[in-house]
Amino acid sequence: MPPSDRKWRVALRTPGLTAVMLVSLALILQRGATPATQAKTPTPDRNTERSKQQEKVLKEYEQAFDSWKTYIQRPEIQASSRTSDYIDNPPYRQIVALGKPALPFIMADIAKGEFFLNDAAKQITGIDVVKLYPHEQVLGEQDVSRLWLRWWKKNGAALDGSPSSGVRRP
Repeated sequence: MPPSDRKWRVALRTPGLTAVMLVSLALILQRGATPATQAKTPTPDRNTERSKQQEKVLKEYEQAFDSWKTYIQRPEIQASSRTSDYIDNPPYRQIVALGKPALPFIMADIAKGEFFLNDAAKQITGIDVVKLYPHEQVLGEQDVSRLWLRWWKKNGAALDGSPSSGVRRP
């Protein structure tokens, strides 16, 4: 699947990505605009720079995610029931290393059932969602995923590192 198709699919299904979609749409419209139109419509440098950074993170995330998916398809990993075999490997560490900017993409994949990414979200944010929601019954990783998605719905839009987002600055 081309990266641009994945980006829109992820954006449409992920709360908090409205800004990403709007910036991306603005870039698409700008690319198709005539020079005369571009001269009349100034482009905010900050939004353009942020969009370029998001595009870069998306590309890096997709590469790391695809490498990780390939890694965990290895027969010795598929035969393992140890969570550490799925999350303690170089491709997974690449996902975590992308940090806070990758959270929208991680949450989108958690929403699609990639519960092994729960630990990546925990490592990046420093938040233990099970402790954050102590009255919730947690029987497995799918329940942890549900809590991450609840947290994301509430805090994802505020992911600028402010205290209200609940995310520690790296």
